[in-house]
Amino acid sequence: MKNTSNFENVYRALLEGQELTTKLLNSYGFSAYDLRNLVKEGVFVHLKRDVYTLSKVDGLYEQGKKLLGEGKIDEAGRYFIRSFALDSTHLDNCFQLLLYSLYRNNYSKAFALFEIILASDNAFYKNDANYYLYLLYLGGKKIPEQYDTLVRKIRKEEVLVSKSDKRYANPNLQNQIRSTAFEFDVARTFSLFNRNQSNYSDEFEYAVVGKLMYGWRNYEKVGSSLIFEGKYEDALQFLRNKQKLKKLSKNDQMLLYLLNQILMIKSSGNIPPVRKEKCNNAYEAIENDNYSLALQLQLKYIRENNLNEKGSTIYSLLEQICHLIDKTPSSSTTCEDIDFFDSSCLPFSHFLSLLETNDFERAFSFLKDYLQLLNKSDFEFLIARLVKISLLEKDSMFFKPAIAFVAIHQDDFNVDMGKYIQAFYGALAEKEFEIARIYLEILSKANEMEQECILLQGLYQVLSSSEKDFLDERKASYFLIKKD
Repeated sequence: MKNTSNFENVYRALLEGQELTTKLLNSYGFSAYDLRNLVKEGVFVHLKRDVYTLSKVDGLYEQGKKLLGEGKIDEAGRYFIRSFALDSTHLDNCFQLLLYSLYRNNYSKAFALFEIILASDNAFYKNDANYYLYLLYLGGKKIPEQYDTLVRKIRKEEVLVSKSDKRYANPNLQNQIRSTAFEFDVARTFSLFNRNQSNYSDEFEYAVVGKLMYGWRNYEKVGSSLIFEGKYEDALQFLRNKQKLKKLSKNDQMLLYLLNQILMIKSSGNIPPVRKEKCNNAYEAIENDNYSLALQLQLKYIRENNLNEKGSTIYSLLEQICHLIDKTPSSSTTCEDIDFFDSSCLPFSHFLSLLETNDFERAFSFLKDYLQLLNKSDFEFLIARLVKISLLEKDSMFFKPAIAFVAIHQDDFNVDMGKYIQAFYGALAEKEFEIARIYLEILSKANEMEQECILLQGLYQVLSSSEKDFLDERKASYFLIKKD
């Protein structure tokens, strides 16, 4: 006689790794007649004499789902694990096992399941998997290398829910939550998610996504805590590590810039000049080093939105930088009054001080952050190569990068191809082949930036030929000396 309890016994037996013998199945209420019919119906497979197994894992999977609905999470997980062992292609089960693995922090298993789901043709599950991967990424979780590039390239439409996906009561609302997450807005995403539990038909999925959301929020709190505790160097390092994981939000970019400026003022005593008096919002004021105005605008924004200034990292850093400026002696000179090579009021002074102390890692981290803020990241390569040339030329004043840095700061810089071609030939004449090669790298980068297009193959051939002639001359001289 076939009934639900009969099959529940079968599922438990499979879960415990028991062999489904005729004797065992008879004890569960299955007669010989039942077994013959179940084999014909495709429910059981007759493996060998007196031994059967289920032809599909649907029943095991459904039993796991039933247990989830009863709140028996780990018991349900055992069913999903056993189902996967019997059939790793059952996509519904793979998805539930993915959720269970994330819930239990079994990330190695979760990433193996991500691979199966993302390789499938189920668009619903693939977009969900992309979303979960993205939330892990936002939460600072270490992503395996094979997914690191993938998660950086995920587009917003690849995490959104289809309107035909019946698992969500309101797909538009679900997409609002996912879109907000894609914009790095942790506070708003978290708020939307918490207010809309009823939008999830699967309570367990809601619990798993909530866990990932908490991971993201807690990760963001680490940086905030460091700022509120005044651990600015640690906060700066935290943001730089975060930057390696993903593109920073506008708010994080501002935090990074303010932290750099605070540390620069503390170490050098130099106050950056205000570059623009009238600004429309705090971000614009920060970008133009108008910190007193930025503080006023940020406070206005906080009060208009019924927020608490004590919870604002931007406000905290602006208070600190204004306090530093107030107590740091300064003259009334502006950048317009200062000699082009005297960079005392510019961020270059901080960059130069780091170079002079051979602290290249911090110097280039500062350079990267600063140029990113100016939307001039393409010039990072140029400055770095010019610094290398200065080191090779033993130029302790860093003359060449100084000119470029200040011009970029003043938004008045273009790569002068003719000048660098001339410098290339000058280096060749002095037999400075490494410097000549760096100039070619600069020219090649300028070509990529499409500032001007020139054919570099001939210049590389000239360099190769000059190096060969030089080595031949050295060899000839060596043999002449040896012969004498």
